[in-house]
Amino acid sequence: CIRKAPGPRVLYQSQEEAPTAHEKSYFWPRVLFPAIKAQQHTLVDVCSAPQNFERLSVSKSKPHSFGYRYSRQALWGDLWRFPKRIARPEARLYMPEKTREHLDRLAKSARNALKWETQEPGFEKEKDRDKQFYGS
Repeated sequence: CIRKAPGPRVLYQSQEEAPTAHEKSYFWPRVLFPAIKAQQHTLVDVCSAPQNFERLSVSKSKPHSFGYRYSRQALWGDLWRFPKRIARPEARLYMPEKTREHLDRLAKSARNALKWETQEPGFEKEKDRDKQFYGS
């Protein structure tokens, strides 16, 4: 049985409010596609919030803290923990409509899977078990 409870994105308004590094990581963008590598910079496509795609430009000339070396080795699904220097929100405008529809379907199913359903069978039994273990 998978416990469905509100996560850090629901409990806290921003990354600064989250007390632990583990909870702060829920606010970091996630790399969607392999980085586009050029001579002195890379372009990284990230999803920073549900259905919010951005293309970040990471330059070699900037300080080490902007993640140029990390961006060249980043894989799909990695967390992007570095600050955004140049963000282009229109990054995914060139995406084919079929791909966009597929990503929207995936986002919708993920959102529905994370909702706390009070009408599910066994909900009351699980609620009683939670009271037994966690109190209140």
